[in-house]
Amino acid sequence: MRKTSFAILPLLLSLTACNMAPVYLRPDVEAPPQWGQAEHTGARSEAAVPSEWWKLFGDDALNQLIDSALAENKDMKVAYARIEQARAQLGITDAQRYPQVTGGLSDQHTMRSAEAAPRLPGDRHGEDIKATIGVSYELDLWGRLRNASDAAREKLLSSEYSQQALRISLESQVATAYFKLLALDRQLEIARINLATQEQTQHMTQRRFEGGVASGYDYAQARAQTQQTRTTIPDLERQITLQENALSILLGRNPGPVPRGRGIDTLTADLDIPAGLPSQLLERRPDVLAAEAQLRAANANIGAARAAFFPKISLTGATGYESSDLHKLGDPGSALWSLAAGLAQPIFMGGQLKNQLRQAEASEREMVANYQKTVQTAFRETEDGLVNLRKTREQVDGKRQRATALGEAQHISFLRYQEGLTSFMDVLDAERNQLQAELDVVNLQNQQLAYTVSLFAALGGGWEAVQ
Repeated sequence: MRKTSFAILPLLLSLTACNMAPVYLRPDVEAPPQWGQAEHTGARSEAAVPSEWWKLFGDDALNQLIDSALAENKDMKVAYARIEQARAQLGITDAQRYPQVTGGLSDQHTMRSAEAAPRLPGDRHGEDIKATIGVSYELDLWGRLRNASDAAREKLLSSEYSQQALRISLESQVATAYFKLLALDRQLEIARINLATQEQTQHMTQRRFEGGVASGYDYAQARAQTQQTRTTIPDLERQITLQENALSILLGRNPGPVPRGRGIDTLTADLDIPAGLPSQLLERRPDVLAAEAQLRAANANIGAARAAFFPKISLTGATGYESSDLHKLGDPGSALWSLAAGLAQPIFMGGQLKNQLRQAEASEREMVANYQKTVQTAFRETEDGLVNLRKTREQVDGKRQRATALGEAQHISFLRYQEGLTSFMDVLDAERNQLQAELDVVNLQNQQLAYTVSLFAALGGGWEAVQ
């Protein structure tokens, strides 16, 4: 019998090659043949962007801020902890596929009753000492344990990809928040420069009013204009403080001042968009990779759920020593061993196994839809980024020319007013228009930088050259 049992063991082990999981196929996602906006952006297929794309802006302060955020941001610490949890769960699941070895040591003392003792030979007192090593192993004939391990491995990959996606998101958030802070700094500078100009205009109007040349209405309008500009300064200062506080949280520290580097007028990034196929995006975006890993995990879970319908075959064995005398525990006569094989076949489970399979199949359908949506979102974000960047570039040039022209108009209107050739309202209108035009330029510069950052993120945070 023992020889027969050991003879069929290799045959049983060979059956562990069975796998009840469906054959995995990546879902089809309809992709456009090329980026619709790539041809308008001067895209080059040989272009490459380093993973540390923010260094293209050449701002040392920004580089330090992103390095600090990656090291101290609390969301990043949460993501790292989740990866460790997933890695530990994989270890737990993998361990079930290997033989389980346990050791035991017991010392049992008994005393027989006085009534039974006369009819039993020996003393009323007894002792049983046992030292054993046991081995148990489940034959994974249908791939239940293997599929559970595969699902855990894919979930670990998904956690790692999600952490990479969070990293890209954090990098882009810090850069965008920093650029907005620089834009507010520039707007505050513009407001103060215009306030100084308007104060000069007010003093000039006051002297003309006191000299009987200007009307009281002109003087009142000059004071109102100055006060209007003056009130924008504390509001901009408030926004700067709030932006510093928000950026500090991204950096993983308490609210406080944030160091600056270059001015927003000097920041630019020469960006060449790869003109390759959209399918290449799948190799760059970690959120797409995470969604596919979740789908593969769901596929493996179906295999585990199917395998639960089939018998579970387990092998157990034990060897050791048992004796009533501690000094004789290691003698050959005290040796013991056992070898057993067990089979458990579900017969009636109240629909539990059937519903577990239905749940696994529904989860896979959910992951398919989630994967397709993630890919489609990646395409949309890239197309949005391309058109936003291209159109904003065109707007910035136009706004700069407008601001320059309005500055000239403001100077001319002031000279004409001094010569009595125009009304003071023309001067005020020119000042307001010129101030707003300068602020508009800064807003568009900030938008252009933000769109550049979002495009880096949409393309997976840098890419290799495409041949």
